[in-house]
Amino acid sequence: MFEGRLINFFLQELRSFSALHKKEVIIEPTEPYFKLTFSLDSMKNVGIGGFVQYPVGWGSELQFEFKTDLTYVDQFIKGLKKILTRFPQKI
Repeated sequence: MFEGRLINFFLQELRSFSALHKKEVIIEPTEPYFKLTFSLDSMKNVGIGGFVQYPVGWGSELQFEFKTDLTYVDQFIKGLKKILTRFPQKI
């Protein structure tokens, strides 16, 4: 499940990725229904791949892979921040 602590961790990882300190970030919650992998090649192009499964555990699985650039990673980071604003981390 996506919850505040996990989203904060992914935000830190993605910020590091966006600042070119990491070449790969894997977002894989404890429930195995989806996975996102962000990778950076030598030309600083971003590859995003992963899968989504529904219903969880036995349903169809959509696998995807595409290329983009760091500006879209920054937009994804902004979206995660909005989720945390709307649904703050519970202590």
